[in-house]
Amino acid sequence: MCDLTQDQVATFPHSLLAPAFARSFVRDHACPAHTNGARDDLVLLASELVTASLLDGRPPVTVRLACRTTDLELRVADTDAGLPGEQGTPGSLAIGFALGLVIVEKLSSAWGSTTRPAGQETWCRLSTGLPGGRDRPRPIAATRPGEG
Repeated sequence: MCDLTQDQVATFPHSLLAPAFARSFVRDHACPAHTNGARDDLVLLASELVTASLLDGRPPVTVRLACRTTDLELRVADTDAGLPGEQGTPGSLAIGFALGLVIVEKLSSAWGSTTRPAGQETWCRLSTGLPGGRDRPRPIAATRPGEG
């Protein structure tokens, strides 16, 4: 966890304005020291994940933003038990949903979806390009049997 910023959480109602609110939330609460040039990408990722939750999930939509120094983590949860794309939205909405996940795939260093007791959560990580310092786990020295 970053020493400068705490995890930030916001919940949005089912509204066409939720992606705009999420973009504003990320702009206002992303760690200023570690986002560097990643802020715009993080804002876009928030918009895409919130839009996906609106298209394929159930309200409310909760956004959690965390800085780990080496990466920024964004989690978007809703109360639908299905994972993104499982139930699918027919027509042009499904195409928009799929394109949003392509954007998430291209911009993030890792992403995925998990089911939770109260719904589902989609998360992504965006590398800051910064060294981790004490936030980065130290490698464990490997020894062979019979050594050290």
